[in-house]
Amino acid sequence: MGTRDAHNALDAITDYLDLPRTRQRPRLHADSDVTVSFEDYAGSLRRLRESEEVRYGEFVTFLTGLDRAIGDNAQRLATQSPVKPSGASQLLNISFVSLHEPLYGLDYLLEVREDRPVITEAHFPSLHLYLITIEGYDEKLKREAGHGYHFHYVQARPQGRRTNALFTFHPKEPLRYPNNLYWQYHGSGHNVRIAQFRQPRRRAIHSAAEQSLNVIQKSDFRHPSQKAAVLYPRRKD
Repeated sequence: MGTRDAHNALDAITDYLDLPRTRQRPRLHADSDVTVSFEDYAGSLRRLRESEEVRYGEFVTFLTGLDRAIGDNAQRLATQSPVKPSGASQLLNISFVSLHEPLYGLDYLLEVREDRPVITEAHFPSLHLYLITIEGYDEKLKREAGHGYHFHYVQARPQGRRTNALFTFHPKEPLRYPNNLYWQYHGSGHNVRIAQFRQPRRRAIHSAAEQSLNVIQKSDFRHPSQKAAVLYPRRKD
């Protein structure tokens, strides 16, 4: 699934609900560092960052308009919708990334990130129901696994180089020290060979990450992917 599906879905919903195209609509990027931006119909591109509350407010206003237009007709409209399941999933995957206080190691830091879905039942009930009806239950489970807290591995030299390594705890495993810390690759950043990390580094990363469980519920962490592996403690430890 590409972001084109989401773009097409937004246009299809706007046309289907007979909403004016003069207002701004969100534009999605494949770059995971920029989850939402805006492109008006004059072609001006503006990137949304966490501190830009005004632009985030514009996005919320846009979604609020869609939510109100759908109203109590979500499921009826969904059965006739031109939106594809892949487009609905992409829209529901729009997330707002929060950065928390990083955890520091000797020559690295762990960037603590939280991916929160923007289109939720609590905030946009009609739009949310409309999209999940189109998306289907199986896709819903896959999508929700990608939300939650996790760590990005950043090398201190040269100049805080962000890598493609991601760490997370399993949200469904019981809180039991030492807790399994999983690693997997994500789509961007300098390639780093986690599988070649020796035990002292694995243990140090785990120790730093496990501190976060004092303030973050383990159940709030991102679900490891099917390709994820335990960084530490491994069975032979």
